[in-house]
Amino acid sequence: MAQEYTKLSREELISLVERKSEEVGVLTEINRRLKGHFEIGSLLKEIMNTTKKILNSEACSLLLVDEETQQLFFYVTDDSGSNLDQFRIEKGQGVVGAVFESGEPLIVNNAQQDPRFFKGVDAETGFVTKSLACVPMTLGRRVIGVVEVLNKLENDYAEDDLQILETLASQSALAIEYVRANEKRSMNERMAVVGNMAAAVIHDLRNSMQVISGFSQLIALQQPDQKENCEIIRSEIDKLVQMSQEILEFSRGSKISISPKNVSLIEFIRNLHALNKTKLSEEKVDFQLELLEDVTISIDVVKMQRVIQNIISNAVDALSDDRVIVITGGLIESKAIIKTMDHGQGMDSETQKNLFKPFFTKGKAGGTGLGMAIVQNIISSHNATIQVDSELGKGTTFTLDFPIVN
Repeated sequence: MAQEYTKLSREELISLVERKSEEVGVLTEINRRLKGHFEIGSLLKEIMNTTKKILNSEACSLLLVDEETQQLFFYVTDDSGSNLDQFRIEKGQGVVGAVFESGEPLIVNNAQQDPRFFKGVDAETGFVTKSLACVPMTLGRRVIGVVEVLNKLENDYAEDDLQILETLASQSALAIEYVRANEKRSMNERMAVVGNMAAAVIHDLRNSMQVISGFSQLIALQQPDQKENCEIIRSEIDKLVQMSQEILEFSRGSKISISPKNVSLIEFIRNLHALNKTKLSEEKVDFQLELLEDVTISIDVVKMQRVIQNIISNAVDALSDDRVIVITGGLIESKAIIKTMDHGQGMDSETQKNLFKPFFTKGKAGGTGLGMAIVQNIISSHNATIQVDSELGKGTTFTLDFPIVN
């Protein structure tokens, strides 16, 4: 290596020293920040901008893997980056996907002619990728993402560029892991508090509800014409106790217990629509029902009603002028589907990404941030899935996909 440096001109040596100095500077800054409080997004954006400068490139991006789908998504880009939130890259797809899958760095200096290059992002953004260098972000033996630089402004990417990129990618991975570890510790602490509170609430709630339930039975005996109303009171008491129990189970990190039974999906949706139509009409909401081919599913009716109620309630809060909510149920492409669709304000990419995380709430006064997290837990307990598709200013669609009972 020393012999190689002796062949460089004075200007090249100065340039090399300056680049190494910048590299050391950014590493020092990362380590300094890790010792205190910092915001991970802004730190990584600074790293991307510095990496782009050091490697004399047009753009720089950091992609992380979605642990559930195993797809790569753009976590942060440099200041020149387009809005890439909607893009997902499959394992093995393109240069980025190949680097993630193999865990080995790659240089492609003629991207448009290379068969490994994926042109989808360029086609959507208008950016023209001419060359790129890409390295994996690893923690131990686990690859958590990749970092790429695009379009070297002078000459081609070389091995020493990869070495610098690998060093910065490694430090970025450490910063992300540091934040995730802190978030997990903080989350566990918060969930422990919720669990303790829930246990105390359930104890007191059950005692109070037993008293109310006893009086409702007494009223039903003394006034038979009120028997139906008393049954409703007892039913609502059971729901309250169950909701509290769900919070307790969720706070302990376990799946919420369910008591499923086989039901007609169409009948379930029709009953749910009837329960909500009058109330939503009072709120000037046109609650529309679309029924497709019927199919049998196995669900805990009470808990699944609560899931849909939560989604509908959030939809109502998001509505503005176009006060329409559509619920659709039935067989769609051989799947048992329930969909809710609104034309409300929609969600940005950050909200969609964090929607099902505990304690995340945005734009809802008095929200606890547990509602959608518990919704996902209930869905998971049914071996079902929930998907959200949303766009700012255009509305949101939730799709629930259930196993079919043969």
